[in-house]
Amino acid sequence: MLPEIVADFFSDVYHFFFDRYRNVKYGIINLFHWFPVIWKDRDFDYHYLLLMMNKKLHLMRNTFQSELDWVDNKQIISEIEETISSLEKIIDDKYCESEWEEVHKNRGELKFEKTADGYYTMIDNLTEEEKKIYTDKVKELMNKEEELRNKDLETVFENMKTKIMGWWS
Repeated sequence: MLPEIVADFFSDVYHFFFDRYRNVKYGIINLFHWFPVIWKDRDFDYHYLLLMMNKKLHLMRNTFQSELDWVDNKQIISEIEETISSLEKIIDDKYCESEWEEVHKNRGELKFEKTADGYYTMIDNLTEEEKKIYTDKVKELMNKEEELRNKDLETVFENMKTKIMGWWS
């Protein structure tokens, strides 16, 4: 009985000091990992939340890559990378980038003229038919972008909803 009590006491003392050391060590490491993300954080836009999620997913993926003895490591890493890929597309927001460049190139250079009251007005050299074609193409690209973004949002949040608990079990 006494040896068990002594062993439990020393075990508790060991874990007390070891846990504090480990918490301080990883706390400092986390400060370095997260400082750039937190520094840029603002409360007025969803973009910053996505950046934080992206950082966390990268850190989780790196942990799974370094822990080679996990049973489903490759599957978990693949799921996290799929989520990261979709999340980064949302963050970068470069959907239809080449199509937009083509539309703007075909639109021609926009010119602005200063009015007497100090404001600027756009000088438009397009015919009504050209304006309609331009407007229709812009609407088409905006709809396409929204579809692609929603698909990526669905991938990110569906993966997190259905798979995140399995990543840690």
